[in-house]
Amino acid sequence: MKNLQRTLTVLLTAALVLTLAPAALAADDTEAAGKEEVVYINLDAAGAVTTVDVVNIFDMPQGGRIVDHGDYATVRNMTTADELTLADGTVTADVGPGKLYYEGRLENVPIPWDVSIRYFLDGQEMDAADLAGASGALEIRLAAERNGACAGTFFDDYALQISFTLDGDRCDNIAAPGATVANVGGDKQLTYTVLPGVGADISFTADVRDFEMDQIAINGVRLSLDVPLGDGSVPDGLDRAGAAILDLDRGLFSLENDLAALTGQSKDLTDSLSAAQAALDELGDDPAADQVRDALDALSQALEGYTKAVQDAYTASGEVRQDADWLTTASALLSVLGPTMQEDADGLSDMLEGVTGGGEAPLSFASAENGTVASVQFVLRTPAIQKPAPEPAEPTPEPEQTFWEKLTALF
Repeated sequence: MKNLQRTLTVLLTAALVLTLAPAALAADDTEAAGKEEVVYINLDAAGAVTTVDVVNIFDMPQGGRIVDHGDYATVRNMTTADELTLADGTVTADVGPGKLYYEGRLENVPIPWDVSIRYFLDGQEMDAADLAGASGALEIRLAAERNGACAGTFFDDYALQISFTLDGDRCDNIAAPGATVANVGGDKQLTYTVLPGVGADISFTADVRDFEMDQIAINGVRLSLDVPLGDGSVPDGLDRAGAAILDLDRGLFSLENDLAALTGQSKDLTDSLSAAQAALDELGDDPAADQVRDALDALSQALEGYTKAVQDAYTASGEVRQDADWLTTASALLSVLGPTMQEDADGLSDMLEGVTGGGEAPLSFASAENGTVASVQFVLRTPAIQKPAPEPAEPTPEPEQTFWEKLTALF
């Protein structure tokens, strides 16, 4: 069962689709139960937190008073001119109908992930700022581990989507194990998906020239995974599929044996033909022998073509067999999974629940006093690596006018 869970966890990585949590619940006009939170976290180039801002979203169809909580240093209304009151970690506002967005700046608050980013050029570790405009062999390593100082279950419930955008004109020979690589205009986008509770330890390399790079984007979201498990019963065709795989494997084995036998027979014929040609050579110049030699030469050419065809077929059968080795493994896996699918269905369901956060509404990141909210999303960004803009040229001072020039300018 544990092996199956580990296997399925790996398989799920390729099928997971990162989405936002379900739409917001109907908002209570006086409480935070229906609000959404988007947590914007600015990191420095090495991954340390510089600022944390929470955008709080309320849907107020009829308007009313909002009471929200967060240890904010400052708040600002992003939607209307309605005044927000901040006192002792409580935000209140009387608002009209519609959606309200307000932003609060949190200070000295731990986030769920401890992020570390390191940069290397030609094997030497460097500060990100020193990479701007550099050329050579680049390596970037990013690690994201559990931050034990952060309360809540965000690390265990949230997946990470980590993206690097590389300029295709500045970067070549990109090697990014585990990443999904996509062309976005003239850029190469490397995207890594990290399952909840796992943490990240990723790296990529590239040959760069006059290097610059857009900001690193890290999104933390709860997964939405629609996998119908059914009742866990064994499908009717599963046994037949396993038997067909075994038949195919046996057929390939038999074909290889037959081709190997033909290869041996072809070799025997070639040896016999060579011996006959050697015997004719001992006869010297003889018209009858010459006719036989011509016949043997024609037979030799035909045998050479036949031998090559058999050898090519044998080689191809070996390649087919190598490519089909996984079928035998699949058959064995089916034979194991078949009798245990019903037993493992409940365990698989539990595992998926753990990966996708179980479906319960998340707790507020801004403050535990808010209780559960409709959704929480994390957006982490680093600064871009860019060469400094050239300083503007100092204006050339105009020469001072003489008295007569000033006088003439008056007319």
